[in-house]
Amino acid sequence: MKLASQRLDTSHLSRDEEALSRCEIALGQRDNENPQGALEIMRPVWSGLGTRPNTEGLKPETAAYVFFCTGTLTGWIGSRHQIKDAQETARNLITESITYYESNNLKREAAEAQAEIAYCYWREGQVNEARIMLHEALERLPSGGLKRARALLKLVDVEHSAARHYDALKILTDNSSLFTSIRTLPLPVKASYHNELAITWRTIGTAENQPEYFQRALTEYKAAEHLLKLAKNHVYRASIKNNEAVVLTKLGRFKEAHKHLDQARENRSFQASNLNCTV
Repeated sequence: MKLASQRLDTSHLSRDEEALSRCEIALGQRDNENPQGALEIMRPVWSGLGTRPNTEGLKPETAAYVFFCTGTLTGWIGSRHQIKDAQETARNLITESITYYESNNLKREAAEAQAEIAYCYWREGQVNEARIMLHEALERLPSGGLKRARALLKLVDVEHSAARHYDALKILTDNSSLFTSIRTLPLPVKASYHNELAITWRTIGTAENQPEYFQRALTEYKAAEHLLKLAKNHVYRASIKNNEAVVLTKLGRFKEAHKHLDQARENRSFQASNLNCTV
């Protein structure tokens, strides 16, 4: 849903607190697949893709996070809309945050930023570079927490794109406890974990003609869809329903597949209608 920046009450916040709050909310909109909302919430400090954020008067650590946030959003939105040079712009913004983090020995923050830069390279098709950078980032991240979970999911995407599906499966299964134990993990991120597992089982099942793997994929899709329903994330739910239909078709369950396709269309329609709303 569209987030109007003027509706965010920041009267009780300092300039630094407001900037940090806007970044957190905007990155949350990324999880909810709402680029319009992310751009709106950042409007007072950032005019959008292709521009630099206004960090005048902010503390250096706040400015670094603003650069990280705007770079991350630039890479994400630029990829969605296939904007030329968006990934390079994103890397440049995120690099400014890394410069501060590394000079102040903020290793976790620097590693998180490096993982985002790696994803920019992956979006441009530079798979090997992305893999190397993600492994380096994971070596610097703690053994648990949201930052590591996000980096692992990025690495899974990299391995899928390189057709290294068993490597992707190992990453997901070896780290299952991480994704299930973090109580503060955003629902869309937990859903992404189950969705990646489903994609992996479906892909391996197709390659090896193993119907039981398709059933595993359906189980993971169902878990992902449940979490997205709780999160009221209709964009991702529609995608999950569509993917479930593909698997059901492979199992010859055509009536169920049609039902899931209908549900996918309903979720897309619901999301489209809500994009015209303001909160």
